[in-house]
Amino acid sequence: MRKALIVGELNPVLMNINQCLINEFETQMCEADLETIKKMRKLLQPDLLVISQQGIDGKEDVLILDMLKEKMPKMPIVFIETVTAKNHLSEYERVFPNFVLLKRPIVKSKLINTCYKVIGEDEKFAEKATKGGDKKDVAKKRVMVIDDNPLLLRNMKHLLEKRYQVFIATSGEKALEFIPKKKPDIILLDYEMPGMDGRETFMKIKENPDTRNIPVLFLTGISDKAHIYAALELEPAGYILKPAAEEKLFSQIEQALAEKKKTMNQANMQDSMDDTSLPDKTASQDDKNSSEEAETIE
Repeated sequence: MRKALIVGELNPVLMNINQCLINEFETQMCEADLETIKKMRKLLQPDLLVISQQGIDGKEDVLILDMLKEKMPKMPIVFIETVTAKNHLSEYERVFPNFVLLKRPIVKSKLINTCYKVIGEDEKFAEKATKGGDKKDVAKKRVMVIDDNPLLLRNMKHLLEKRYQVFIATSGEKALEFIPKKKPDIILLDYEMPGMDGRETFMKIKENPDTRNIPVLFLTGISDKAHIYAALELEPAGYILKPAAEEKLFSQIEQALAEKKKTMNQANMQDSMDDTSLPDKTASQDDKNSSEEAETIE
């Protein structure tokens, strides 16, 4: 699988781009910082850079492209402009041999096709589309990770994407905004965060009828008993000490998802017993939710 480094400010647009490409490329998100891009380029050795202008338009986008022109002149680049972009980057289409400017909103299929085309594999996309290879991966469960540490978020996302669709949020406030849109099957929530901490975020999730049944696993870097007991008093689905071992992390997530499924099945059986004339719509709605995926990057 080809590798794509997705560069930009860590925001919903960047996460949406990553989600659109994750089943086509081995993706890694990267902050729009010159030194970070250099390090990630050496570490990942990407076949393609996808740059989001959202949040970095102005001088920063030019600095990044000038650095790439000097250090990686042959790197294929797909640059996604903001809706209000002033077309001040068109000159780079003449500088780079494989450089494409796209302006939002972008349909998912166009983004994927452009990425394949810029690396010279547009036939591959056409073949996959013909065979139905561009269909959504409905089997993957959705995991949201909420933490104020960007490095931890990147590491957790890279690890969890082996099995799940992964969404991230850097604060409780942002998470409460994203959860109704992303409809995660499970949430990993940092207990110690500035501003709205894990405890308050957890309470707000459980107060909302639409989100109260989502299992929440607390992430905590403090291992003393008093701290853990305080977290467990809220009755989360469990807690995980940071940094989490891979085997322990997957085990906790799968256990919480299995318990959620068991609870849902019991609720569905009870609904059927209460009124056998009513069809059970819960499971089909869950399937519908699990197949939802952004088709357009606004």
